Amino acid sequence: MPSLSNTAKLVNISSPATNPAGTEIADAGDEQTGKRIYDWFEQRLQVEDPIKDAVLHKVPRNTASWWYVFGSAAFTLLMLQIVTGILAGAGSMFRRRPRHGTV
Repeated sequence: MPSLSNTAKLVNISSPATNPAGTEIADAGDEQTGKRIYDWFEQRLQVEDPIKDAVLHKVPRNTASWWYVFGSAAFTLLMLQIVTGILAGAGSMFRRRPRHGTV
């Protein structure tokens, strides 16, 4: 059985991973790559501030109950259903359909 040092030599663990084109592949855990991807999405979608506002808002103690939680969940599901319904309707509106009387 080969020792760990021999296995490392065989696999060449110390060198960075490359793709078939020979360029270096970033590690999945690379923080800079994750930050760049996050910044790219944030620049286009700009959702960080609304999400922070929703998550960090103060809930009065007298309204903090299961009704508050289920009401928020029901509202979220309703908005999701409305948005997906609009997208499904818009998608079917542009679908190509054969005209009547054509083969």
